[in-house]
Amino acid sequence: MTSCPETAARIAGQIASDRAAAKQAADDAAWAATIPEPIRRKRARVSQAQLDDFYSLTTGLPDYVRKPLLARWHRIRKATEQGALAAANGFVRDFVASARAASDNLPLAMADDELASYARTNAEECGRIIAQADAGEVRSILIEGKLCRQPRFVLEALIKAIDAGVLPDLNRMGARALDQLPKRLADEKWWRGRLKRFVTRAVEQLMIRLGCVNRDRAAFMSEGSFKRMRGRDQRNAKALALAEATNEKGQTYTLAELSRRTVANPVIRRTELMVRILGTEEVMNGLGYASYFLTITAPSKYHRTSKGGPNPKYGANGNPEYSPRETQDYLCENWAECRALFKKKAHPIQVYGVRVVEPHHDGTPHWHMLIWVAPHQSERMLHSIGRLPARGSSQSAEQPDPIPAANGNRTGQGQRCLARFQARNQAASGVLWPPYRPEHPGNGAALHPNREGILVCQERYIARLSVFG
Repeated sequence: MTSCPETAARIAGQIASDRAAAKQAADDAAWAATIPEPIRRKRARVSQAQLDDFYSLTTGLPDYVRKPLLARWHRIRKATEQGALAAANGFVRDFVASARAASDNLPLAMADDELASYARTNAEECGRIIAQADAGEVRSILIEGKLCRQPRFVLEALIKAIDAGVLPDLNRMGARALDQLPKRLADEKWWRGRLKRFVTRAVEQLMIRLGCVNRDRAAFMSEGSFKRMRGRDQRNAKALALAEATNEKGQTYTLAELSRRTVANPVIRRTELMVRILGTEEVMNGLGYASYFLTITAPSKYHRTSKGGPNPKYGANGNPEYSPRETQDYLCENWAECRALFKKKAHPIQVYGVRVVEPHHDGTPHWHMLIWVAPHQSERMLHSIGRLPARGSSQSAEQPDPIPAANGNRTGQGQRCLARFQARNQAASGVLWPPYRPEHPGNGAALHPNREGILVCQERYIARLSVFG
């Protein structure tokens, strides 16, 4: 705990720093007032020319990405070192080049309605190309070490989809998946869904790289992407309210009314999920299995933000600037290796469990798991998890915590461990996260200080999950 003299000294230092900054700003303003008007106009023209260079460099990026990028450009340009302007333009040029390379030529600057038109155009063009498949020769391509024969026009449509950024490289695609693709390439709905998902995901990664996703600026998801996702939800809700369905008995309901009666309703979905967890827990407790609660996180180099500020390990030492999808792949690979240890023929370990994935405030995912194992296998399971490979990190998994019994009964204890994490995933479940307590606002609203802010934070959390999965 920090002592009172140290706290007072820190506060006094901050006050002195603020006063010095204010005095410097006043001196700069007084000096600027002495500059003759012609010189000031010339400097303004130069500044406008510099801004024109910036906007020409960032062509193809959405406006809500340009804004924080422009702020970073200004900070570098205002440096006192010689060549600051060249350094600022060089940073922007490198950022835009890496963004275009990572996004696979996706139309990042397009709004949703423009993406719909773009999807329609591409689907129609691919449909016309594939319609000529019977008239063209058949060619062989090498996929996963095997020759796959496809009509030349089908391959042309595939290449067009790859160039548009909605398909991975052909070498990463199996022969069976390749056979199913021609019909999808001519489907406007398929194009539209993938374009929206991939464009939003690519733009959000750019915002993470710029440091716009954290508890101080926008938790879980950037403000621009959140507004985009909220607009989609509102349009979907309006479409469901206007569409009607009539059954064989002549009863007519809107699709919005029907969706509220299914698991599309967050309240029903949450209830069903918690019942499944409780049922599984009752069965496992009846069999005498031991239960543990496990949290798995990624190494520091996967996190854009660390301890309230930029993480110096992110994108450093030759490491890429990892996206949330790449972090999730890392966690899946680590857990797959752990399951391989469970399945060793000499001493196999049977583990059952429930997994919840949730993001940190900077969008980096981590896992919470409720797992059950036979008591005589608990020690070996804990030893295997202790050997969980942590590539690039000293530790990537916390030691599992055994779930204690309440009044001699463990039933429901595991469900309670996961309840608060599941509540975050249900925007309209009636459960607030963080729990809002007026008498302890800091405890319940670490990110937003009131009930409305918590609801927005929870909605932002759901939007992030829908983008990155």
